[in-house]
Amino acid sequence: MRTITTTLLVTYAALHLTGCRAKHSQDSSQVAGLKQPELTPEEMCQASAKDAKSPLGITITALIKSTGTPDCAAMFAKLPSQKELQLSKRGITTLSPLRLAEAVEMLDITQNAVTDLTPIARLANLQRLYASNNKITGLPVPNQWGKIFELNVSANQITDISAVMSMTALESFDISDNQVQSIVALGNVPTLKVLFANNNRVRDLSPLAYTAGLEQIHLENNAVFDLRPLADLRELRYVKYLNFRNNPINRSGCPIIGDSTAITTYCQNLFVDRN
Repeated sequence: MRTITTTLLVTYAALHLTGCRAKHSQDSSQVAGLKQPELTPEEMCQASAKDAKSPLGITITALIKSTGTPDCAAMFAKLPSQKELQLSKRGITTLSPLRLAEAVEMLDITQNAVTDLTPIARLANLQRLYASNNKITGLPVPNQWGKIFELNVSANQITDISAVMSMTALESFDISDNQVQSIVALGNVPTLKVLFANNNRVRDLSPLAYTAGLEQIHLENNAVFDLRPLADLRELRYVKYLNFRNNPINRSGCPIIGDSTAITTYCQNLFVDRN
């Protein structure tokens, strides 16, 4: 009888311990799922001092050099008033300290390993952002980039460009070498003048009907087969350069008569060259 009782007690204890572990694991996962508080400049300096080769440490080292300051504390003191930041080719993976660059107007982070632009989404004074050749998977929504007029995010892993709808000053947009299929969002950017979208998966050009000020359209190596949505648009009178090379455009989809001289001339030349 004593043996049976002891066995039952051990079994109960084991089950109780397992339950506690499971609850602790669940609680831990819930805590891990919460948004972590943003580090203060002092905390970031301390973390960087402990490990200068960490993602945060690498970014802070690059910022110290770009701002021309002697150390981390001096850099954070200057960062809020810095107008330009040159951070290309620095091995950067995180932009978290840049959330404090409130006055920055030009930011160059080309040729790094950045995946997320969210930390800089609230930089309302940003006018030029160069972020090509990274590992960016998307543009931040929402964002406060109403002053941006030049945006280069070519050679990344972007599929959705809906974030540009809030960029009411955008004039030059380079989304080349990504995985974009839809350019519907560009219909909400009437200020656009130059579009680079080479090497994507774009099929439908009709959204460009609402970008009357377009001067250059670069859409080489896409899936465009029909230029007719643009043929009757007198509004495209400013177009100076068209590039639809290596698209499956057929004769029926390329009108030689229409109100858009740029499109009809392009089609005439295209099929004369093919004959």
